[in-house]
Amino acid sequence: MMKKIFKYTAILVLFIFSYQSFLIASSTDATSAYQHLKMDVGARTLAMGGAFVAVANDVNSIRYNPAGLKMVKNFEISATHMMWFANLNVEYLAFVKNLGTRRFRYLDVFGGSIFYMGSGDEIEGRDEQGNITNNLGYNQIAVTISGAKSIDLYDNVLVGANLKYASERFASNNYATVLADGGILYKWKQNINLGFSVRNLGISEDKLPLEFRAGSSYQKNKLGISMDIYRFIDTKLRVVFGGEYFINNILTLRAGYNSSLYDSGKLLDFESWSGISEYSISGLSLGFGFLTKPLDFFRGYEFKVDYAMVNFGRLGFTHIFTISFAL
Repeated sequence: MMKKIFKYTAILVLFIFSYQSFLIASSTDATSAYQHLKMDVGARTLAMGGAFVAVANDVNSIRYNPAGLKMVKNFEISATHMMWFANLNVEYLAFVKNLGTRRFRYLDVFGGSIFYMGSGDEIEGRDEQGNITNNLGYNQIAVTISGAKSIDLYDNVLVGANLKYASERFASNNYATVLADGGILYKWKQNINLGFSVRNLGISEDKLPLEFRAGSSYQKNKLGISMDIYRFIDTKLRVVFGGEYFINNILTLRAGYNSSLYDSGKLLDFESWSGISEYSISGLSLGFGFLTKPLDFFRGYEFKVDYAMVNFGRLGFTHIFTISFAL
C-alpha cells in the first residue's frame, strides 16, 4: 500500500513541477527555439492528425509518449521521409527493442531515434543592400534515447522517458541543448486508453518548446479513434482527432484533423476561425498503411509501408512515407 502511495505521489510531484515550469516559461512573449521539436513524425501518426499520445503502440511512441514503447512486442525499426516546404527535407529513423526476460530492474524497453531537417542545397546569402554574399547552410537535428517500464500501481499503467540532444545550425550560428520527455499510458478499460506526456523539459538560455499533451483512444474490432489536446508554451490550446480502419490484415485506411490551420504561412489556432470557409480542409490528413511479408528474406518479420498526405492551407500539401520492420 505504501509503495503505491509513494508512486502516486512521485507522479503528482512530476506533474506539478512540469506544469509550474510551463507557466513560468509561457509568461514570456518570445517564440521558442528548436521549433523542429514540435513537428509530428511518422506517416501513420501524421495521417491520424498527430492524435497518438494514447494510441502509442509502435516505434513512433518515442516522439509522442515513450510509455507506449512497452507495447512493442519484440523489435521494431522505421524510417520516414517527409517532403517539406521551401525545399526542406525531413528524415527520421527510430528503433525500439523489448528486452523481454533480459530487462533491467528499471527498464523493460530500450529505444532511440534520429531526426534531421535540412535545406539540402545551401541558401544564397545577401546583405542589406541585396548584394550576394556567402551561401548559407541550414539544418536541425534531434537525437533521442528512450526507455519504458510497466509499474505495479496496476497491471495496466506504463511509464516512459526520453533523453535527447537537439541542435540548430544556420550559416555560422550553432545552438545545442539537452532535453527530457516523460509519459504515462493508462489502459483504463478493455478498449480505452488514456495518455499524458510532457515534452522538451530542459534548462537553456533559449526558450524551449515545452509541451503538455493529454488524450484518449478507443479500439474496437477493426476501428480505432483517438483525440489529443495539447499546448506548447508559445501557442494556444489545440485539439487533434484521428482514426484508422483495418480493412483486413493487409490494408489500413486513416484520416485525421489538426485544429492548427495554416493561412499564408502563419499558424492560426482553432480559437481563430477567420478564413475557415476558404480553407475548410486545412489541417485535414489522409493516409493508408500496407502490411506484407513479400519475400523469404522477411520471413518472421512484418514489413510495413505507410503513407500520409497533410493539407497546410495556402502552403499546400506535404507527403510523408514510412517503411518499418517489426519482429
